Amino acid sequence: MRIRAVAVLITLVGFVTSAPAFAQDLGPQIMKFGDGIYAYVGKNFKSNTGIILTQDGVVLIDSGHDPTDSRAVMDAVKKLTPMPVRFLIDTEPHPDHTTGHFVFSPPATIIAAAGAGESMRNRENQVPDRIAKLAATLPAMKTALEGYKFIPPQVEYTERMTLYVGERTFELRHMKGVHSEADTAIWLPKEHVLFSASAFVSEQVNIFRPFVNISDILAAGKMMKALNPEHVVPGHGPPTTNKAVRRRRKVLCAPRRTRYRQGERGQVARRHHERSKNARVRELG
Repeated sequence: MRIRAVAVLITLVGFVTSAPAFAQDLGPQIMKFGDGIYAYVGKNFKSNTGIILTQDGVVLIDSGHDPTDSRAVMDAVKKLTPMPVRFLIDTEPHPDHTTGHFVFSPPATIIAAAGAGESMRNRENQVPDRIAKLAATLPAMKTALEGYKFIPPQVEYTERMTLYVGERTFELRHMKGVHSEADTAIWLPKEHVLFSASAFVSEQVNIFRPFVNISDILAAGKMMKALNPEHVVPGHGPPTTNKAVRRRRKVLCAPRRTRYRQGERGQVARRHHERSKNARVRELG
């Protein structure tokens, strides 16, 4: 097993329509995308979790929306394989993707884009009673939170990282300014499966925080489209294909094209005004 980090220029998601199968024996929330590749799909647009089996153990993508989801993911893993969870890759540092770290780590090593740990620590310090409030929501939640520990990523990368686990290759690509402080898309090149994080969500609208930039979202979309994946598992919402990403890109591009046309008309008007003004000056001179 090898880990290799590679610096790169992030340069967008065309997908072939192919319907994934529900893994009925694992429950209705588990979908299968190929041999040993599954996703736990959150109910009511809660975050999704990837479950990838390898010869050397399990790799997870995110840890579940709530600890109750994390426990359900762990139950599914135990039904699928006796192998341990070796790595957990975060698509973002927000609690609806990371609170369940403690269910899997140790032994799992948690990997995220640079800045993820700082974001998690800041949120934990700002809301010190978050876990107590979460535990008070439901008896099942309180049970699921037993043994909770705050666990930030042990490994952070910049720009790009390639992870080799068993027979599989995981390409991690940092996407700046698309949703959170540290977003990661995970591409399985041999299997043509992409975990797109929340850069492009399915049947939802992107959350535009102050640091989110439409140009960055479009650049991430361009990078993912070039990969031409067969299946796309977004951070939230049902797994999808290229159609959803292309629709989202069109929606995001529309206001920019409108602004461009308005700006172009404004520039023409200003040039016309300057020419008219100069002509009047010459006439007066």
